[in-house]
Amino acid sequence: MQDLLNFLPEHKRKIFLQYPFIRRFLESGINPQTFLEDLRAFKFDLIKKGITEADIMSLEDKLKPKSRIKFVPGAVVKTGPNRNDSVEAWRNYWKNNDHVIRVQGADGNYHPAYEWINGREIRVFRMPDVNERVAQYVIQGVNDIVNEVGLNLQIKYFGAHPTSIEQVKQATQPDGRLSGDTLSKILVVEYWRNPAQGGSPHADIVIVNQYIVLGNENWGQSEFNKGYSILAVPNRRQQSLDFIRNVAKHETGHLLGFQEHHDMSKVNEYKEPRDCNMLWRSSTLYTCEKCLDALKYFWKGIEERTGKRFFKK
Repeated sequence: MQDLLNFLPEHKRKIFLQYPFIRRFLESGINPQTFLEDLRAFKFDLIKKGITEADIMSLEDKLKPKSRIKFVPGAVVKTGPNRNDSVEAWRNYWKNNDHVIRVQGADGNYHPAYEWINGREIRVFRMPDVNERVAQYVIQGVNDIVNEVGLNLQIKYFGAHPTSIEQVKQATQPDGRLSGDTLSKILVVEYWRNPAQGGSPHADIVIVNQYIVLGNENWGQSEFNKGYSILAVPNRRQQSLDFIRNVAKHETGHLLGFQEHHDMSKVNEYKEPRDCNMLWRSSTLYTCEKCLDALKYFWKGIEERTGKRFFKK
């Protein structure tokens, strides 16, 4: 497995090797299916760091079992529809989107992914040095996208809660930046989420007055499988209240399952908007029909697979 990444340029190999699960796979050759699940879980993080979706797909292709279909000259080989071919193909892609079945917690063990959805609740926290007005704009942005998708999720504000403050402290590096990976693993196993310990399943949105490890230019980091979102508003960023609302809506879109950006796909039958909240720059509150459909059909798929209801109607 040592040569698995050799098809990539050196700078991209270095990005992949930052992740322990990738190093572990290359060294010991753990179950490829487990590796692919972890790869999908970190897809969005990898893309933000410069890895392309094509790179990830190439890596997946190298590990997926090869078909033994015999090639017959002149035969027509049928392939599945590309998600960009039509509105129907796009909706079906998200409705049938694969879900990671487990995520790693701070205890080193693997736990069922996206357990937070069963509580139908998103909790918002801020650090003491984050202005209260910032939190209110964040909550507006969260409500914006939850209501547009039509989900029956409660948004609860807990302010500067001691537990959240301690968790952020534990996940802060010596250079002052917050490690989203570390914080997310802490949240996966916190007793506040565990019904057996008196908790209740929920997602966490944490607003911090510091940069995140993902990069100083980044305002947020979110993941559906672990049920967390970080909004980074250090220093003067807290003055940009309208933009913070945009970012909160954008990151909640990721938290709810759309783990990519608007410009990563162009679906033929959707009208291309001039701007969309799910573009990386988050310069508008408007979320286009294509991105909203992705979220709506993603959750329709969840409803079908779980037999549980998550939409208001």
